[in-house]
Amino acid sequence: AYGEAVPAVGGEEADAISLSVAFDLLEACSKFEVERLEALLRETLLESLDLPKFASVLRESHVRQIPGLKQGCMRFALHNFDQLVDHPELFMKELSELPEVVSDLFRLGRVWKDAEEPGGLAAARPAPAVPSTLVNDLSRLFDVARQEEREDDAHGTTRSPCDLAPDCRVVVGEEMFLAHSV
Repeated sequence: AYGEAVPAVGGEEADAISLSVAFDLLEACSKFEVERLEALLRETLLESLDLPKFASVLRESHVRQIPGLKQGCMRFALHNFDQLVDHPELFMKELSELPEVVSDLFRLGRVWKDAEEPGGLAAARPAPAVPSTLVNDLSRLFDVARQEEREDDAHGTTRSPCDLAPDCRVVVGEEMFLAHSV
């Protein structure tokens, strides 16, 4: 059991795994439906993403068809768009055989950078958010809430129906998270 401890990816730490091993693990998790470990690995890859690793991670996520990771790489590219444009050597060699990915990168950047406001003025857009791990953060929060409910059940504590009524619903992809106040 991995115990939710995922090694660092591509770092200098003694227990860090290579990008290649991380992607092989992601594919195995997907194949054998080990969803929690897959989500943790994807999150770890996104959190360790930097300019030197960006192109390799984007390339592998595209080739191996890992859409959540590819989307996170695209958000990273938007967040670092000016640096990538100033230093195309950071990504062009890795992505030279995938012109559709390079095209997507620049199309996405152009839409973001060149968007116009009504009246023909250039939109003053803030930098996009860094790659998000919202689903994983929500999942962790709800795992903690479920654990508390199990502990309450074990101790015989009961909740009134109004305690369990959701205050809001967050739908991300096919997953729905219900939040309620206490």
